[in-house]
Amino acid sequence: MAKIQETVEIHEKVNENNEVINKTVNRTTRKIEALGEPDYIKLYTRVWCEFNSIPVPYRNLFLQLAIRMSYADANNLSESQVVHTSKPTSDSICKVLGWKDNMYQKGLKVLCDCGAIRRVNRGAYQINPSYAGRGAWRYNPRLEQGGVEDLVATFNFRKGTVEASFTWGDEDGNEQVIQASEEA
Repeated sequence: MAKIQETVEIHEKVNENNEVINKTVNRTTRKIEALGEPDYIKLYTRVWCEFNSIPVPYRNLFLQLAIRMSYADANNLSESQVVHTSKPTSDSICKVLGWKDNMYQKGLKVLCDCGAIRRVNRGAYQINPSYAGRGAWRYNPRLEQGGVEDLVATFNFRKGTVEASFTWGDEDGNEQVIQASEEA
C-alpha cells in the first residue's frame, strides 16, 4: 500500500508593526510506494513440529536448513528447495546452534526420519514443501524463478494428515496450482 506524505511550509514577511506583508505557502505531496514484499521463507514451525513429533532439540536445525535452501521451482520440483549440508555450511550451522559435528549429523538423520527433509545426495537435502517454501511473492521477470501467489496448508491432527496447496505464477501471468497430501 502506498503512503502519502504531505509537507507544508509557510513563510511570512512581517513589517515593524508585526503585520504580514507577504505570505508564501509551499505544499509538497509525495506518494511513497513500497518496493514490494521481500523474498520470504514461510514456516509453520510450531504446527509442523507438534504434528510430526519432531524432538525439540532439532527444531532449530530445521530452521537453519530452511533459511539456506534454494528457491522452489515449479518446472523442476525434484531439484528445488535443496540445501547443501557439507562444509562450510555445516560449520556455520554448528556455530549458530553451539553443536559439534556428531550432533549435527544426528539431527539430519532425525529430520529425515520424521519427513521434514530428505536426502537427495551426499551433503544435499531437500526441504519438505509441506513444511516450508522459499520463493518470491510474485513473478519477477528479472529473476529466473517464478513466484508463489498463494499458499494454504491444512493440518488434521486427529487423522494425522496434512494437505498443502500453493499457486505458482510465471512470467506470462499463468498460474499453476500444486497440491500435496501426506500422512504423518
